[in-house]
Amino acid sequence: MQQTSKTKPETEPEEHNLHEIDIFNLHLECQNQDSLVGYYGRKLADAKLKHERAKTARDLFEAETARRIRRKPQVYNLKRLTEGAIKEVITVEVLTSDAHEKVLKTKHTLDILEITLRRLEHRKRALSDLVYLQGQNYFAAPSVPKRLRDKMKGDREKNLYRDED
Repeated sequence: MQQTSKTKPETEPEEHNLHEIDIFNLHLECQNQDSLVGYYGRKLADAKLKHERAKTARDLFEAETARRIRRKPQVYNLKRLTEGAIKEVITVEVLTSDAHEKVLKTKHTLDILEITLRRLEHRKRALSDLVYLQGQNYFAAPSVPKRLRDKMKGDREKNLYRDED
């Protein structure tokens, strides 16, 4: 029998899933961890691609600006065509361009997604520790030792007999 893998569409997980862990449903939290890492990992890869494209567009804008300056220096109020003067005009043109703004925005998105993946790594460690604690009955209801339980039972019976008198 051949199994076919069904890919479910990746939907954005709820924000609270990243920093809240339901200790009463650790099995579900552990199952959800992989899909969270996959979702944000893919978003990070997409953001890296957008960032690289934005940097390429900025570099292209810079090269085109250099070519325009060299062809018509008078448009940029350059009396002498020196490399230093050209570089200054290019810097001003690039820093005030939409291409540069796009690079900044994509870098910001990239940084946020990298932080999110680091948060998921911390979440993974926390889940692992919580699963260990659950295995050690850390979250179990408190129990009364047998000796104390027998003493309490005896005291209760004594009180019952006293009340009858």
